[in-house]
Amino acid sequence: MQSAGTSLVILALTSLMITGCQTTDITKYPSAPDQPKTWTAQDIQNTIVVTSVDDAGPGTLRNAIVQANASAGMDKIVFESSEGLYQQPQSIKLSSGLPDITDSLVIDGYIDNMLWKASGVTLDGQGRYQIIRIAKGVNAKIANLTFTAGHAERGGAIENLGNTVLSGVLLTDNRATEFGGAVFSSGSLYLINSTVHHNRAGQAGGGLFHERGYLKVTHATFDGNESPKGGALYSRVEGVLQNSILANSVSEQDCFAETAFAKESTANIIESSHLCGEVFSSADPGLGKLGGYNGSTRTIPVSSRSAAFNWADNAASVDETGAPLVWDQRGNGDPRFALGIADIGAFEVQPRVRFEVDTLSDEDIRGCTSARADCSLRGALQLLNNSDRHQRLGFDAEVFKDGGELRQKSALPAIIRDLTIDASAVGAVVLVGKSKLEPAEGVKLELINIKSR
Repeated sequence: MQSAGTSLVILALTSLMITGCQTTDITKYPSAPDQPKTWTAQDIQNTIVVTSVDDAGPGTLRNAIVQANASAGMDKIVFESSEGLYQQPQSIKLSSGLPDITDSLVIDGYIDNMLWKASGVTLDGQGRYQIIRIAKGVNAKIANLTFTAGHAERGGAIENLGNTVLSGVLLTDNRATEFGGAVFSSGSLYLINSTVHHNRAGQAGGGLFHERGYLKVTHATFDGNESPKGGALYSRVEGVLQNSILANSVSEQDCFAETAFAKESTANIIESSHLCGEVFSSADPGLGKLGGYNGSTRTIPVSSRSAAFNWADNAASVDETGAPLVWDQRGNGDPRFALGIADIGAFEVQPRVRFEVDTLSDEDIRGCTSARADCSLRGALQLLNNSDRHQRLGFDAEVFKDGGELRQKSALPAIIRDLTIDASAVGAVVLVGKSKLEPAEGVKLELINIKSR
């Protein structure tokens, strides 16, 4: 016989289940097995070329997926045309969802020989269809494509039940009546160097809803997504969120997790979050407008004045295999480590570098561009310690015309790369207090017109 107290607890729990956020039908999405924390690439068996932007027939993406599904092992689909079809942006307007991916597959929309020219392929669900679905247990990678105007109950653009990488993609203006405006995931998912913009879900996860399995989000930018809960991202697992921006959501929280995110979650800008790991900054990241700034997809820029600029965790700037990223979302032409330390988000600023200390401040100001007062000694050393392209640091002729004192309240970073710090063009620079410049063992440090006191 139940006690009165037990009955009250049961009634309270029942009330919460009825009135709270609805849950997905978990019987429809069987539990995914534990997944590795890196995605293992497989040998490509066949490369299938998409030569048409029609929705059906020979040379189309739809036909290519059917061919790949029928071919055992990992195949690759690319977009090429001897007729110059892809010399300008193209859109494939779907009359129904694409075939499910049921066998290992890479789909790569990168268009060669289009550096700094408009290019790319958009998959358009026309506001009526879910664009693509990855079947349970399937290894898939989708890269350098735009998904727009997808519509479904769960996962407006993409439904993932497999072991999937989304890299260098743009997901924009997709809608789900329930969960995952752009992506619904119930497998393992790696979202890397990608932008999730202006998607909407009726219940949770305006951009991304992750049900179960491994989740890792690296260098993503979520902007302007909408949902009653988790405007940008909603997760039911211990996800990993690194070097990403989640902002401007139409929701109480940009990021909502039912289970606290893993400790390796790092260097994220999240304006409002619940259990989504340690937040580096909740300030407005100052995102620009979605536009074509090179590459096969549109991106959202940040400026050198953004909190995202030069503040990523380089150790977390890796791809699905754990290898260091080379490019940002745009690919060839836009290095991920432009100034030594990566930017947070999908977009990497490619500034005009000016490694000159131009402030007396002891703060970690790590701009070092042509802007004024954006490069402190402490900040410059942080950048140069991570740069394999720059080995010289100077001083601004106006700020240090008659020399100057740099007072540090704590020890400066140890110098771990060969470096020349040169004040020969200005007055003597005096380091005061705990301002010793200490090279690591085996590192060559040359100081010119630098004194200590």
